[in-house]
Amino acid sequence: MELESFPLSVTGKIDKKALPEFEMRLNDEERSQDVTCPEILAVYCDILGRDDLTLADNFFRCGGDSIKAIRLLYELNDRTGTLLQLADLFEFPVIYDMQNHIAAVKK
Repeated sequence: MELESFPLSVTGKIDKKALPEFEMRLNDEERSQDVTCPEILAVYCDILGRDDLTLADNFFRCGGDSIKAIRLLYELNDRTGTLLQLADLFEFPVIYDMQNHIAAVKK
């Protein structure tokens, strides 16, 4: 997504609330991986208390906060045998990206 200009607040800073919503669209190959990682998606659904999440969802935009982030990382580390850190969640907030990161770390 490209913007010609950023909406600014009266103080001259970027008005984040005025930015258009970003929607991630997965191609067929990415969508097919939905089936291969139900456990990772289930962890996100459990921690965020939602059952409508997809791999295109962003942890923080779906209600994630610092406490839920710690719980999420604990569960992901426990179930996947990885040692993810909080910085990983900030670098990969979209579930699909975190899934790929976990796969890369496990190799």
